[in-house]
Amino acid sequence: MWEQTNLEPRSWQRITSSADGTKLAACVYNGYIYTSTNGGSLWSEKASPQKWVSISSSSDGTKIGACTYGSVIWNSTDSGTNWTPQSALGSKNWTYIQLSTDGSKQYACQDGGYIWIGTYTTNWGWISVASQQSWYSITLSLDGIKLAACVLGGYIWISTDSGANWSQRATYQNWRSITTSSDGSKLAACVNGGYIWTSIDSGTTWTQRATSQDWKTITSSADGTKLVAGVYSGYIWTSTDSGANWIKRYRNELWNSITSSSDGTKLAACVDSGSIYTSTNSGATWILQCLEKVWSSIASSYDK
Repeated sequence: MWEQTNLEPRSWQRITSSADGTKLAACVYNGYIYTSTNGGSLWSEKASPQKWVSISSSSDGTKIGACTYGSVIWNSTDSGTNWTPQSALGSKNWTYIQLSTDGSKQYACQDGGYIWIGTYTTNWGWISVASQQSWYSITLSLDGIKLAACVLGGYIWISTDSGANWSQRATYQNWRSITTSSDGSKLAACVNGGYIWTSIDSGTTWTQRATSQDWKTITSSADGTKLVAGVYSGYIWTSTDSGANWIKRYRNELWNSITSSSDGTKLAACVDSGSIYTSTNSGATWILQCLEKVWSSIASSYDK
């Protein structure tokens, strides 16, 4: 079932999930970061108000990275309680961030710039890869060897050596979001004002799927069979056969981001100027539910 989980409309940008779907984190443009440890039933307000645009967590949900448009990347190692800015990297027009499964690496997309890869030893060390473009989304295999990134008004780019070298794939389109199976073999990407495209050979060849719409976000189960995609000013759609067939699901909203547990059963989706919704059955059915927001300063005081 799908449940509405926030109390009042906010400009939700991205949402991320732990592998088991219990820990969630979502960011608001010109607002806060919110975290949940029980699958979205209760939420805590974290960090400070900023132009948050993307957020990602490690598989256990303890390590989180978040980025802002026009400022710096921030990191948390305690599930979002405390945050540290990556000031040495500097302020950039970030569009997307993706953490490795253990949280030791993070991959950040820059609008009109590069893809940046950060590796943690005693501090974060960063390198820039790929070419200067309007990078919009990135995904990676479980081992971090296979990477795929898409450009808004450009191509999909693939790397099979952890980002050292990149190859141009697919066709020139307004790519919005890209996702992969854990082994990096099955990819799915969506186009604003176009179709969903899938690949079963790590991005070498692509097949057109679904119908032409303003697709905004897409996510995949670990095995790549269950896909969930959202339309900006449209519906959420689900597939259980790696994108060959699609079923229209929940109601018309400004869907901005969707995240999935590794088995594809627990989903969470956020709406621009709207709500957060969760599902526990792969998006088949939906229920509205009101969230009681837990303020970080007074855990027992709810904003109702």
